[in-house]
Amino acid sequence: MKRLALPIILILVLVLVTAFGCVQDENVPETPPGGGQTNVGGETPSGEQDADGEQDADDDQDANQGGDGGEETPAPEPVEPVQPDDYCDRAEGVEYGTVQEIEYYSEVAGGKKHATVLLPVDMAEGKRYPVLYLLHGLMCDESTWFDLCSAAEIVRNAQLFEGAPEMIVVGVNSIVNEDEVAPPMLSEEVSEVYDKTGEEIVEVLKPYIDEHYPTLTGKWDTAVAGFSMGGREALLSAFTYQDTFGYIGAFSSASFNRNIVSVGVQDPVLDEFVVEPEHGGFRYILLNIGRLDFMTAGVTQRYDEMMTESGIEHEFYLTNGGHDFSTWSDGLHTFVLNIFGAGDSAD
Repeated sequence: MKRLALPIILILVLVLVTAFGCVQDENVPETPPGGGQTNVGGETPSGEQDADGEQDADDDQDANQGGDGGEETPAPEPVEPVQPDDYCDRAEGVEYGTVQEIEYYSEVAGGKKHATVLLPVDMAEGKRYPVLYLLHGLMCDESTWFDLCSAAEIVRNAQLFEGAPEMIVVGVNSIVNEDEVAPPMLSEEVSEVYDKTGEEIVEVLKPYIDEHYPTLTGKWDTAVAGFSMGGREALLSAFTYQDTFGYIGAFSSASFNRNIVSVGVQDPVLDEFVVEPEHGGFRYILLNIGRLDFMTAGVTQRYDEMMTESGIEHEFYLTNGGHDFSTWSDGLHTFVLNIFGAGDSAD
């Protein structure tokens, strides 16, 4: 036991010394970069001398600049935003709008409905803005354009770097029923629910938006665009309510068949495009589809042929994508560069 006592005592002493040293180290401030003495507030201690033995008066003078009689430090020059390589990307130093979720009651749906709203970043007091309504496809909702298609980035970049006008963007929920739950996809109820989108916008959502936000309300200040099933609804809504919409964007559109998963033309809800001259037609119609789109292949091409045969001015082009978000983002980018142009306001 006596042989063990001394080592044990030494070990305890070492443990206490080590513990005491750790506590002491916690109170020792770190040496600032470059070494030297640290003082509270980071100031150099009074009376400190240079290596040549002279007091560093220049440092004291520099520390006093910015006070009475001193020169203020000039503010940094603002950084000019640089256009990103891709229109879907965020540019460094650029503020992008926040998407707001709204809830309202709809008599058309018979229940509470939801929508998303993107406001211009630099909203000016007293200024009013045109409105773009965006429609989604199947198994999507009012947030899809912003979450998966970069709508906020596309609109903001187009406005900052490509001359597009500022606008309010509204994401619409096209499941127009009391609980916003879509019917089974293979049933005709799906098209019945979605095909109420135009009525929902014109009768309920647009009046709500116009009441709560600084909007321009005229036909030439109102646009609608959508992808897939939303492309179908953009066309149906605009051609049904030609006194409301002045611009249409339809990307990878679904067919007008009552059963939307059917092949070919079968019992369509719209079999031709007819412009009502009393409402002035449309100032811009855009159709696009991906070359690799095997889901709605031929539908948009048929709409292009129908409009051409009816003498309806429009733009149609193919992208290198498929039935996917890259094609729809491309369509939105082209669309916002061609709507609400100079002299279009007729409010």
